[in-house]
Amino acid sequence: MGVDANTNTVPDAGLIYDGSEPPGTPFSTVHVTGISVAKATITTSEGRGVWLDAKTTPSNATFPDVTWSSSDESVCTVSGNSLTAVKEGTAVLTATAVDGGLTATCTVKVEKRRPSYWDDDYDEYISGSDDAKAKKKANPMVVKAKKKVLVVSRAKLKAKKLVIAKKKAFRISKAKGEVAFKVAKYDKKAKKRIYVTKAGKLVVKRGLARGIYTLKVKVRATGNAQYATKAKIVKLKVRVK
Repeated sequence: MGVDANTNTVPDAGLIYDGSEPPGTPFSTVHVTGISVAKATITTSEGRGVWLDAKTTPSNATFPDVTWSSSDESVCTVSGNSLTAVKEGTAVLTATAVDGGLTATCTVKVEKRRPSYWDDDYDEYISGSDDAKAKKKANPMVVKAKKKVLVVSRAKLKAKKLVIAKKKAFRISKAKGEVAFKVAKYDKKAKKRIYVTKAGKLVVKRGLARGIYTLKVKVRATGNAQYATKAKIVKLKVRVK
């Protein structure tokens, strides 16, 4: 229903009117009495966009709309209810209630964006960080081969390939985050007839000749919010007898 802003009454004409109240009915405006922002501090990185959230009270205010402004548009700009980070720095965003002009502020910290890159070792695209985080703790992962030489039976390989469980091939402890495996260097003689899966299982294909084979495996713990990524090369020796 339309309202005449000058008289606070339902209009006789000139504004949109839905007919739910007769013309001339007094209209009571519920004014905004408070405003707050969802986050006091926003941390993001160059080039990123962030939605902004501010609320006015009471919840049934007649005109609850809010406008946003930035103290330094060289650091971040605002459009509607979103900000765009421009460059490294700090700015203050102000949310202003359209009704009454009450304000609330939040601080925006824009940090340098790390470049994206392709990780050849893991065949995956690593995007630049959404937020440049503070330095993380070193990942305490400890990993090594379970045995100096793993022995497999040539007789068993005549019938089918052998799959050796991760716990029988590697000894891993204290890893933070998910652990993934990838062959860094295959044995020249066996080539890809001996390999390690991403889950850490050692596979020896059927028919491999007797001998000692060596392969290097890259083991990587992804880390988490507190711990950084860690990768280590582990040498596995397999004897077929």
